[in-house]
Amino acid sequence: MQHLLAIVTLFMTAYSLFGEDTLPPKSVRAEWSELEALKFSEWRIEEFNGWAIPFDGGSKVFFFKSSTGKAFDVVAANPAYWTKEDKKARRQVFYVIHNKKFYKLKEGSDAEKSLISMLQEFRPQSIGTGKKDPRLIEQLLERIKNRKPMFKNKLN
Repeated sequence: MQHLLAIVTLFMTAYSLFGEDTLPPKSVRAEWSELEALKFSEWRIEEFNGWAIPFDGGSKVFFFKSSTGKAFDVVAANPAYWTKEDKKARRQVFYVIHNKKFYKLKEGSDAEKSLISMLQEFRPQSIGTGKKDPRLIEQLLERIKNRKPMFKNKLN
């Protein structure tokens, strides 16, 4: 029974991820203004809780907790989440996830500047090893700033 459940879950997940032309699915996308209404730009990072690769083809997700107690994730999205323009420009796409909603981090935006400031401010005080290694925050910062793709596979 567990194997059947695992297979059904696998197919349902794959369909929900790849059933639409653009990822993330419309049902979980949100406008940045919704996150800003929660005063995201005023949050400070209190904890870096590591990273993982979800079952979506290879995105990298970094887990954080703010000083207000709110959890949020930063996603370096795999190319399935990129627009045609992003692929053509070979521009890494990032999202912030909060309360199961995806907020696209637009290059050069005030939101991007806020996130960069948060990460820069937190970096000197962060500690940990392995998937919580502070050097991972440096690497994430560098990728957000330069938008170079993290993925080596064909983008077009």
